[in-house]
Amino acid sequence: MATADNNGKKKIDAKWWLAAANGSQKFVGQIVTPVILGGLAGWWLDKKFNSAPWLFASLVFLGFVISIVSLLKKIKKP
Repeated sequence: MATADNNGKKKIDAKWWLAAANGSQKFVGQIVTPVILGGLAGWWLDKKFNSAPWLFASLVFLGFVISIVSLLKKIKKP
């Protein structure tokens, strides 16, 4: 959005995109964080128990399910 100041010059209002950037950051973080944490925990547990790739794959899938359920709860909120 552009507005004119007192001298007639166009001044660009850069605050309009902050809400969109903040919302997308929360959205992406809500999906990526549980998946990455599940992957790291699964990788560590697979190394510890020599069960590769089962715990890794299971915890990544669990992280994905948690992120989807969390997003659906946020969508249903009024």
